[in-house]
Amino acid sequence: DAVSQSVEEMQAGKSFGPLVMASRYDGIDLAGNSCRLLIMDGLPQGTSDYDMYRMNVMANSSVNSLLAQRVEQGIGRGTRGGADFCVVILTGGKLVGWIGRKFNLDQLTASTRAQLKMGQEISEEVTKATEVLPTVMKCLERDRDWVAYHASELAEAAQAAPVDQLALTIASGERKAFQQQRMGQYEPALATLDKLIGDPEIAKDSERVAWLSASAARIAYQMGDEPRGQRLQINAFTVNNNHCPPKQRPQYQPRPTPGKQSEAIVKRLMQYDRRGSLLADFEDAISDLVPHASARRFETALESLGSYLGFDADRPEQIHRVGPDVLWRTDAPFDFVIEAKNEKQDENPLYKKDHAQLLEAEHWFHGAYPGRESVRVSALPEPVADKKATPIGTFALRLADATRLAGAVREILTEMVVAPGDEAALRVRCEELLKQAKLKPDGIKSTFLKPFA
Repeated sequence: DAVSQSVEEMQAGKSFGPLVMASRYDGIDLAGNSCRLLIMDGLPQGTSDYDMYRMNVMANSSVNSLLAQRVEQGIGRGTRGGADFCVVILTGGKLVGWIGRKFNLDQLTASTRAQLKMGQEISEEVTKATEVLPTVMKCLERDRDWVAYHASELAEAAQAAPVDQLALTIASGERKAFQQQRMGQYEPALATLDKLIGDPEIAKDSERVAWLSASAARIAYQMGDEPRGQRLQINAFTVNNNHCPPKQRPQYQPRPTPGKQSEAIVKRLMQYDRRGSLLADFEDAISDLVPHASARRFETALESLGSYLGFDADRPEQIHRVGPDVLWRTDAPFDFVIEAKNEKQDENPLYKKDHAQLLEAEHWFHGAYPGRESVRVSALPEPVADKKATPIGTFALRLADATRLAGAVREILTEMVVAPGDEAALRVRCEELLKQAKLKPDGIKSTFLKPFA
């Protein structure tokens, strides 16, 4: 009610804002002078438990279409017709990173993509804070050159969006299964979902398959067939471990040998239409690489750091209840087996039980990856060990050195986003930068890891 009243006041010209709304997109009609400046801060992931659940388990799949709708819906709150105009500022690491990815841009309408392209090009030309307001005013004062440029760009982008027949097939099948489930027709509902899961085209989208398997698991559980439900949930969790884990964790399957480090970095870079958005995603991914972060969030950030380094990063203990907290698999003869102890105080040493946990993780690693060498790493504030721990051959990744390592990665990514050339040239340049910054596996071991005192 308070939001509606505030919107009415802006529509009537009784209030000029600012009006701040948290995750509110529906029922906001701010046409004409009621809104000429709109700011979207952060990715509109939703606020309900179900919204957050969908976002977590289907972040890279068709749920992006839902996010795309919310982004467009948000942008459109201040422009309610073809003759209306409004300046929109998009900010926040997750949102900036999201709109920079080619896959996400494909989910937007052609006109929105064209306007984002214009906005990004204009933003790159604005180099000083004093240039922001004059640029904004070109739109608000209806500068002739600006209006002509905007109209011509939109005219070129005007085209009908192709119909996504596969999405319609999936939506129709899910709806049918849901209706059957509500009517107590559990076996037909499972058969409907099985048919979708078995479709060769749908099978290409692993997150969608996991979603359908988890949906089927809930139906099996509701009909009292728990063994079947557990098998389906294992299928979902094996493909996408953001789903709820089954009672019995699936057995760890060794991952393929990683490719070249520089190739992995360039492959990630090429996912972005505007490469600078990669930096926003990187900052968000490593934001919990700090002492006060919870163990789980710190481990996730450490996994992300390994991934941005071009390694095959994994968290076996979290997913399968075996192995180390974090595993960085590299293109060198060895991999990094990491246990995170970031919550220790500076004066707290690595105790015998801590080191035993790391040794156990290393033992598991050699069983899972025979023939591979390992580097034992404990991520903690300082490389100090209790006398009983005897950590000979074990290295410490101090929190200060983890920050230094993240900074070195940031510098490389910053250079890569502006580097010229095709993919082959980018891989050559990336390899040079990795060697210069000592970010190849041997360089990391000698530069950023410390032996225990």
